[in-house]
Amino acid sequence: MNLKVFLQSLEKLLKRYSFFFGLIFLTLVIKEIYPFSMYDMYNKFPNESYAYYLTDENKQTISHQFGVSSGGLGHILPAEFTKLKIDATAGKATSEELKLIGKSIIENLLKKQDNSGLPDKIYLNRIYNYMGGEGEQIVSDTIIMIEYAIR
Repeated sequence: MNLKVFLQSLEKLLKRYSFFFGLIFLTLVIKEIYPFSMYDMYNKFPNESYAYYLTDENKQTISHQFGVSSGGLGHILPAEFTKLKIDATAGKATSEELKLIGKSIIENLLKKQDNSGLPDKIYLNRIYNYMGGEGEQIVSDTIIMIEYAIR
């Protein structure tokens, strides 16, 4: 293929799809249009993550009894950390701070429903996943933030 044929093919391609090439160029210039976003949430992954869930005395998940999922708790708890000005990143929160947050969350969840069908004790658990250890592997630590007695 000689250069002239190549350039003619390229010209046809650019004319045919000029709108799409223009849109891609525009998003690269503006830098904030999905999927070309510069926001951290879209262009890199954190080195840590948290998951939260509620259990009973038998370690059975009971989050559904409160109408909240693990993902829902994962949104509620960071807001509570921020409200109480507690740094929860990189596992920095102390056990007392975690108990304070846990108590607040469970009490708010209990206000919103009838407690008659609930177990005597509720446990708020946190899974802390992070990169660490030998060879930078994923490490997962699970703790009980609070043991809350209803009755």
